[in-house]
Amino acid sequence: MKKKNKKVVRYRKPLHINIGVIVFGIILIYLVFNLFFYFTKKHISVYEVNQGTIATNHTYRGLILRSEEIVGSAGEGEVTYFLKDASKAGTKTPVYSLDSTGSVLEKMDDEKKDGDLFTKDNYLELENTVQSYTGSYDSQNFYSVYAFKDEMEANMMEIRNVNALNAIKEKTDTSSLQMQNAIKPGVVVYYTDGYENVKTDTLTEASFDENQYKKVNLKDQTTVGKNVPVYKLITDENWNVIFKISKDLAEKLKDDNTVEVLFKDDGNTIWAYYDILTIDKEPYLNLKLRTSMIRFANQRFIDIELLLDDAKGLKIPNSAITTKKFFTVPKEYFVKGKGSNKEGLIVTGKDKNTTYITPEIFYEKDGMYYIDDENVTSGTVIQKSDSNETYTIRQTAKLKGVYNINKGYAVFKQIDILYQNEEYAILKQGTDYGVALYDHIALKGNTVKENDLIH
Repeated sequence: MKKKNKKVVRYRKPLHINIGVIVFGIILIYLVFNLFFYFTKKHISVYEVNQGTIATNHTYRGLILRSEEIVGSAGEGEVTYFLKDASKAGTKTPVYSLDSTGSVLEKMDDEKKDGDLFTKDNYLELENTVQSYTGSYDSQNFYSVYAFKDEMEANMMEIRNVNALNAIKEKTDTSSLQMQNAIKPGVVVYYTDGYENVKTDTLTEASFDENQYKKVNLKDQTTVGKNVPVYKLITDENWNVIFKISKDLAEKLKDDNTVEVLFKDDGNTIWAYYDILTIDKEPYLNLKLRTSMIRFANQRFIDIELLLDDAKGLKIPNSAITTKKFFTVPKEYFVKGKGSNKEGLIVTGKDKNTTYITPEIFYEKDGMYYIDDENVTSGTVIQKSDSNETYTIRQTAKLKGVYNINKGYAVFKQIDILYQNEEYAILKQGTDYGVALYDHIALKGNTVKENDLIH
């Protein structure tokens, strides 16, 4: 009988490949790779160039200069005014009276107390003034209430004084009373402030400091001495409004001489001639006005707005704007290659051999092309076509621009800024080497370099 073989052979299971595990592993590797790539790559936010506007705010506080003459009292006595503030007067118009004894003025005061000095026509005049004010009242301009109050008080004072004087003339000796007419035609105002003799060529920055401004109301006087100021005459309808402007606005306005102006006090507009003054090395706009002076005769400072067109063009955020250095090369050294319309340069090597290159032209100004350092370096020698004349590239200049990423990589584009505020810039449209409508640009220009790939 045969002996049994007791050797045990271990059974080997066949190898089964789990497709699911392999697929999962591939996906895991892919995800890890992409996560690594995402966190290590440069992230570039994109902005699409669109048409836009920037509303420009040109509101200013201006200093008014006029032809003004202070008139002193003709004598001594108690003074009474007969003309309301900021009124036109001729040489036969009574402005004030002087009572050397005070007796006439006493009787005038008694007359005012005893009777109604307002005629039917006087009431109608006052009613028209009230209706005119209420019809144009603006709750946003509450300061106009005080101006209206002053006007009504001045009108009533004038009416009462004139009517009281007429009433006592028939029954009282008025020989102590001297009526004083305007010394010449003009607009009568009752204040002084020290600016009467100031001219545009004597202005300084301190002239515009309202904190130091002092206005003296001449109507506060009851008794005056001889030659003491009693009123002021504005003798010319022409007047000036001067205020400080930015250097950018001065540059914008330098080629013109007229501008539309809005008066903030009453909302009226007017066209004015202007010139630009330099005061303490800063630009100031000098508006030369020929009408409307009387409306602001009792003001030295005024709020105005220049009605300039809003800036229109291609609108981009300021964050997209950056600068780049370029080599500048004379335009005459560029030549078109055979069978090509693209301009290039003939480069001369140290061995006197020449090669033809076609660098990207980024800008042209004053007969110079702007190219970057992709094809040339400082010291590269170029040669004119059909000539032995050479030029060594060294001169550089910086340009403002943005990075265009339409093709998936960054390309610098020069820009021409028409207007810029704190957040946005308006660019000139249709420039040869600039951006166009709907171009995609890098939102943060200083984080991008030429030829950076955009993922």
